[in-house]
Amino acid sequence: MLVVAGEVLPNNVLSYLAFRVTFLETLERLALARQVGDEDEEEEFGFLTEVPFLSAVPPHVQLDLLAETWRKHSVRRRVSATLLDEAVVYAVCETAAHIARGWSNGAWAAVRGRASSWRTSTSRQHCATCT
Repeated sequence: MLVVAGEVLPNNVLSYLAFRVTFLETLERLALARQVGDEDEEEEFGFLTEVPFLSAVPPHVQLDLLAETWRKHSVRRRVSATLLDEAVVYAVCETAAHIARGWSNGAWAAVRGRASSWRTSTSRQHCATCT
């Protein structure tokens, strides 16, 4: 569990979706840039463009940073976030919010439906593990 500013970052379906959507968006933009042949060194893209001092980080490194921050967040013990982890979490949330603003009501209904089934299956697994 990642601890940011003394508070535990919730490990729930919303944090999972934020990280997942941000990872896929950055990966897709990277793949598109390679297909088009537009891997211009001067153009900055990826989720870390939300943090000005990290905007020049190459997209493939951004994906590594995102995966490392998610790894820290998904362990059972508390892990104090570094400033870089906090910047990644901020950029992930901002990017996911930008993407979510473009979603239709049907997409939100699907997310809500999956969230409730995820909570149910997770609690069942937890109960099975404890007993």
